[in-house]
Amino acid sequence: MMKFSKRMRKGHRTARNILVLGTGLGNLEDLLETFDTVFVVNGSLPRIQKRNIVYRETFDNINLITDIDLIIVDLDQEKFIPELIQIWRKTNPTIIVQGPELISIEYQKILKADHYAIREVAKGYYIWKNKI
Repeated sequence: MMKFSKRMRKGHRTARNILVLGTGLGNLEDLLETFDTVFVVNGSLPRIQKRNIVYRETFDNINLITDIDLIIVDLDQEKFIPELIQIWRKTNPTIIVQGPELISIEYQKILKADHYAIREVAKGYYIWKNKI
């Protein structure tokens, strides 16, 4: 298991199901070994065949997913952050966004409006958690 996956498991011991936009910061296969279910939204990914992965090519019916503990967003997928509002309002997951740059001000405002703040800056990503 890679260092990234170990850190994700250690920091989120109760996390079982995660939502990944993109490639999971390049660690998708390790995330599959770490978490029970990995929902992936990305139309261009090579298909990995594992029992615990669920692919979605679009955000159609993405709000039907109700049990998400962690969301991982690749930096090139930041434009889809507004699509996730209904999910994080239901379950208050931790949100990890790839760095080293911050996401644009527009998306920061969306997260901050729902009481999210950067709680940790790690090498290559930012961890946003709900303050409530």
